[in-house]
Amino acid sequence: MAFSKKTSGGATAQVQLPANASAQRGLWELQVFAHDGASVRDARTAFAVAQPTARFKGDYAVNTQQLRVALPIKTGSTGRYEARGTLYATGPGKLLRPVSQGHVVDWFARGGGILILDFDQSHVPPGYGAPFEVRHLELHDQTRLGPIEIRDRGVRF
Repeated sequence: MAFSKKTSGGATAQVQLPANASAQRGLWELQVFAHDGASVRDARTAFAVAQPTARFKGDYAVNTQQLRVALPIKTGSTGRYEARGTLYATGPGKLLRPVSQGHVVDWFARGGGILILDFDQSHVPPGYGAPFEVRHLELHDQTRLGPIEIRDRGVRF
């Protein structure tokens, strides 16, 4: 494996996973031994690998009054799918700030369905409100223990 140095001082590398990586349950571990001539590093991290069994379709529907977002998903296999995201609200100075997190889980057959992500209105502080934005939107396949899709920004309403 070859590293490429970044201008920030860090380094990146691309690693080829074994062909059967997405069929294995549980976490994988990456361990790197590095030596730059002056120091030696040994780093480990755990991560999940999953087949892309589902995806967000993207045509979200929102209910601004109830802080509810309908997330249609397309599934390639039957499974238990979870969506999670962070609700940002506009506050003083018209800056978006995180105010609530939401999670929803449901079983779907092959084809898909809709996950309804609700946010608790009591988490929105006084002086905060629309426009709202769902960020850090994630789709997980709980039957295969892995993240499938991650979007930094999901929907603004």
